Amino acid sequence: MGVNPDRISWLAVILSAVFIFFQDIRIWTGALAIIIILDWLDGAVARNMRKKGRKLEEMTDIGCDRISELLVFSAFPLLLPLVVINIFLSAQRLRVNMPIVLPLRHILLVYLIGVLAGVLPDVQQLVMLW
Repeated sequence: MGVNPDRISWLAVILSAVFIFFQDIRIWTGALAIIIILDWLDGAVARNMRKKGRKLEEMTDIGCDRISELLVFSAFPLLLPLVVINIFLSAQRLRVNMPIVLPLRHILLVYLIGVLAGVLPDVQQLVMLW
């Protein structure tokens, strides 16, 4: 008996709701770091349990990842088309076993850390530039 990787995936989805309810970059950065760790952890647990490759578990993991991205990027509406691209790539992955997706949450985490460090402009400044 061990930890179910699907539960870890759903925990990441629940944590992604932080982006809807809070408008604080420090909270976003911490939550996103935890979400990325949970995403890695669910894969590691699945491999350890030799569940990787089972269609239902794989679909749950991919679905949770895309739902998490939708929730996270709801705070950045101009970037939502990137999530749509990832949904399409995920559908292709399931169809032809092509594991290619854009690392959107990872890129966003690097950006948020850059904003907190003062080396990148925040979202409001970027929107004003457009």
